[in-house]
Amino acid sequence: MAIPTPTSFWKLSSTIDELWANTLTNTGSVAFSAGFIGNAADFDGSSKRLELSSSLGYSSSSTNTWAFMVKPTSVSGSHYFLDIWVGSSRRIILYQNGTDLRFYCSWTDTSTGITLSSGTWYRIAITHNAGSFNVYVDNVLKISPTSWASGSSSTFFSIGSPWDSFGANLIGQIDAFGVWSSVLSGTELTELYNGGAWREYPFSTPVSNSAFFMFL
Repeated sequence: MAIPTPTSFWKLSSTIDELWANTLTNTGSVAFSAGFIGNAADFDGSSKRLELSSSLGYSSSSTNTWAFMVKPTSVSGSHYFLDIWVGSSRRIILYQNGTDLRFYCSWTDTSTGITLSSGTWYRIAITHNAGSFNVYVDNVLKISPTSWASGSSSTFFSIGSPWDSFGANLIGQIDAFGVWSSVLSGTELTELYNGGAWREYPFSTPVSNSAFFMFL
């Protein structure tokens, strides 16, 4: 099964969207250096983020998938990987609290059960279907929280720090970030995972025959 065409995909060797739809704003001059696949966005804990004034289609009734790779290089303190804000204090946050990888949405804050290690790449996929989420880490379903978002004319999408302030800034790298306006199936997520090798748009890398999707 082919991986569907995403709404946006950033290889993060720059701010360019491979679909030419949503070029990221580079606030604070995020650097790009050697990552997992080519270059990656490199965050040093200072006041920097990659952002858009858009939620990229996320709402209380939408279907979505966000998938990317992250490598924390500090496991001390709180650091944001992804922050999507849709108004009225409704937001999605994937973040670390020390070694604890956590997912927050609209007042629901849940540990994924993953203990992070400094310098290790993690492959993240978050799917959303009208208020129900699945959070996968390294191709394994970890949590399935239920929450919701209220729409707003002011929406923001931020990689590497909170959208509304500079604090809890990421120390580490993010690579190969895709956004879909659909829920990717288990088979599609397995193809994206590619046995741990990950895949970048246009997803032309052959898939390992040994890749299987795992559920708790």
